[in-house]
Amino acid sequence: MLHWIELGQPDDSRLRKALSRSERVSVYAYGSGTNRWWEKSAEAISALPRVEVWQLPAAEVEALGTSLVRNSQVSIAISGGVLYVDVDGNTADFAPQRLAPTR
Repeated sequence: MLHWIELGQPDDSRLRKALSRSERVSVYAYGSGTNRWWEKSAEAISALPRVEVWQLPAAEVEALGTSLVRNSQVSIAISGGVLYVDVDGNTADFAPQRLAPTR
């Protein structure tokens, strides 16, 4: 596996497992508890090689989530550091904030 992608707020043991199975790991953290999760986990996760952590803005993700229904058509594109998301014609764009770099 080339690239393992985690959504949410995984613990460092899950990321170690991902590292043992892939060349690279990315975490896209979102939600109102992301800052608290990162304060608790930053030291352990930042020490892991080949892991990058991005924070998605909670309000924008939450707003998109309200438009999701069963069988929604979702498209995602990343260009120039900006994430573009379309859910059934409802669009949003935002720039994820990097919390931890790849080593």
